[in-house]
Amino acid sequence: MHLGNWRGRRYKLGLIAVAGALLAELDERRVAYPLLQVLPERTGETSALMLWNGRESMCVQQFPSTQQVKHTAPFGARYSDAMSASVQVFLALEPEERVRELMFNGTIRFAGLDEAGLEAYAVRLGDVAKRGYATNYGESALDEVGVAAPVFDHRGHLVAAVLIPAPRFRVSPEQLANLGEAAKKCARAITLRLGGS
Repeated sequence: MHLGNWRGRRYKLGLIAVAGALLAELDERRVAYPLLQVLPERTGETSALMLWNGRESMCVQQFPSTQQVKHTAPFGARYSDAMSASVQVFLALEPEERVRELMFNGTIRFAGLDEAGLEAYAVRLGDVAKRGYATNYGESALDEVGVAAPVFDHRGHLVAAVLIPAPRFRVSPEQLANLGEAAKKCARAITLRLGGS
């Protein structure tokens, strides 16, 4: 096949650029797969890998809990609620001005959109960054909880989050902390496999 014109070559380069971005995403999924697969056995709850597109957190991989009643994050599910654990993980590493912009323009849903609410949320994001995982104890939906921890690549860039969602009736605040530590440990293992430190 001969493309022979400039437009054809430019189009071909565009496809290569798109394929490169997809391959980078697939690499994170491939590396995370075996670690996420065993996480439900260790925690009794669903595990998922979440990516950030600059506006929302998206599920790109999920392993459901083996329990009869479970909370799942289906492939392709998108989250833009400020209280979502995975959204908190991604926003915790965004500049505060960017977080405010996303909330004021309605991209990220946040019930406390006043100065006091925004300041409290900024403190919460600081706590997420220090602790190494985010929590959502029935704050975005009364019947569910979630914890999420950041995954970094070899450049130190945040590339994904490990999410453990669960039904709220089964998880006490103490158990939530244990799930947070499990998510953090899994995210750390994925980070190391991606060449991060």
